[in-house]
Amino acid sequence: MPSPYHLLLPSVGSALVLFLVQALLSGGPTDGVDAFAASSLSKDHRTPSCRNFGRRHATGNPLSASLESKSGSDVDSVTNQIVVVLGGSGFIGRRVCKELVQASSDDEIGSPHRVVSISRNGKPPSWSLDNDSSWSDGVEWIKYDIGSESSAEGDSLVETLGSICQEIKDGDDESSPVEVTIVGCIGDVNPAPTWLGLWGLGFEDKRLFRDNGEVYDTFLEETSSLRDDNLLNIDRFVLLSIDYICQKCLEGPIEGYVDGKRLAERRFLEVMSETEGNTNPGGDETIDPRRLDDVIVIGLSSFAFGGKRFPRFGKFYRGLVESPVAKLYVKGNEALRSLSVGEDWVEAMLFSSPMDVEFAGKATAMAARGLVTRDLVNDGQPRKQGFFNTSGLPVEYDDVLFVDGTHEIEKLVGVLGGEKTAAKALSPGRKLQTKPAKPASSSSSPEPLWEGALIGKRPFLYPVPVTIFFVAFFWGVATQQFVQTVTPV
Repeated sequence: MPSPYHLLLPSVGSALVLFLVQALLSGGPTDGVDAFAASSLSKDHRTPSCRNFGRRHATGNPLSASLESKSGSDVDSVTNQIVVVLGGSGFIGRRVCKELVQASSDDEIGSPHRVVSISRNGKPPSWSLDNDSSWSDGVEWIKYDIGSESSAEGDSLVETLGSICQEIKDGDDESSPVEVTIVGCIGDVNPAPTWLGLWGLGFEDKRLFRDNGEVYDTFLEETSSLRDDNLLNIDRFVLLSIDYICQKCLEGPIEGYVDGKRLAERRFLEVMSETEGNTNPGGDETIDPRRLDDVIVIGLSSFAFGGKRFPRFGKFYRGLVESPVAKLYVKGNEALRSLSVGEDWVEAMLFSSPMDVEFAGKATAMAARGLVTRDLVNDGQPRKQGFFNTSGLPVEYDDVLFVDGTHEIEKLVGVLGGEKTAAKALSPGRKLQTKPAKPASSSSSPEPLWEGALIGKRPFLYPVPVTIFFVAFFWGVATQQFVQTVTPV
């Protein structure tokens, strides 16, 4: 009969694997730290009701119908005057900025007049521009830490954004507010930097909720005067988040992160509903169901690679999890679990396909340009539900557009990218408006290893010495290393 200590060793190994996998969750330097309930979310991290306004849309040839409907004067309806990328200097954020600038240079449909990045680091350092810094001159880099008392190069965030909007209004000679698309690339899934509990590794839900949800709420509060003064109107919101499998896996262990992302969705949906005049009898009075398609969530997998961040390992890992052997293993486990109740979401996350960051940047930029419609997402079906909070109560998400995981993102990029020529033909003769680049706005910081993928990940090593101690102890007990034998004389 196996020793009870031998039975504990697989559990210890599984815990270590989970710690390592969580370390791979996409979130680099906390600059905008890129990526990675019936309850309403509030700033004290209590969660009462996010109502679901599920709507089915007719399917068909999605993009062709979309482009046909965007001809002539309708092109203006998908033309953003400004795209503001929050966390635009991060791992994914700067790639979103690059895609938006290139789309404007090529006169593609929905491309913005101006691209603005707001992040705590300002302009990314030269090493992060992939040997091509020309596109960065098309972005207005604002160094500002949302929620802190730091300034945007001497001016407040309100003054800086206000002056940009006023320039556009003066140039167009219009009294209507400037249409703005917000892209949220801010996020943080790093563990607590200090030693917590026996194992040392832990996640502070309050901090994660603040860095993934309240930061967006703070941005809305800081810029509310611009909306009140009719300077800008938030027309669309695109949020980088995690896919359905990761949400199911992390909804309990790292609840602060999941709830924070949901707060961001809800708050922008509420603010955008205010401008439309909500007419939703019998429904949630704070939400206009007509605005659900104007909030797009890009659900990334647990591991994003590309650029200088684990490029070879990412391709190897994807080949491994998509191999016939891995698929057979997963299907076999699913068959066994069907005999009982429950899902192994940790295994599902481990065997989900990693995401190339270039595809994430392209899909996010396409969503910001208004090209992503409900017919292109999840075959036009409502958003997946089935979430629960730590009290066991059901959690229902708003039925916004949710691009779920690696394959859905790649499919979206493939469909929309195939119509690039047609898209250009519908939006002729408009160039990106840029301002002269300000000197010394780029950081000269040394290049971190793997584009900063390991920044903030030191706490994942904290359980190692404790694990070694317990493994050695159990091994000693199981092999009777502590039993003194008496040698007969």
